[in-house]
Amino acid sequence: MATPELAPSAVGMEQLGNEGMSNVKLFTHVQLYLMHQHEDIESLRKLHGYRNRHATRKADTLQDEMRKYEERQKNIAAQSVTAADKRKIQFQIDRMVKDMEGIRGGLSIVADAMGDMANTLDS
Repeated sequence: MATPELAPSAVGMEQLGNEGMSNVKLFTHVQLYLMHQHEDIESLRKLHGYRNRHATRKADTLQDEMRKYEERQKNIAAQSVTAADKRKIQFQIDRMVKDMEGIRGGLSIVADAMGDMANTLDS
């Protein structure tokens, strides 16, 4: 008949003696150390996630405040058009009107010359 096999832990205890016990203790300590490291890593991940969400919320809030500030500044600038600004704007408008009239006159001359040329070619 076959002899019944002993459980690995029992074999290790009987055959290894004190050296086996120190290896088991070392393994147990390493295992506990790794478990603690894993728990520390998980808690740091949670903390990082929380801080990341918090920073994102702060950045979004700051961005909204900056956008609102810029809109207020635009509205204030648009409402505070002075008489000097109005004169500058009117001067620019008058100059653009004068330039456009000059362009129109030049294009009229070109159109008349092309019409004359077309009439000359037809005859």
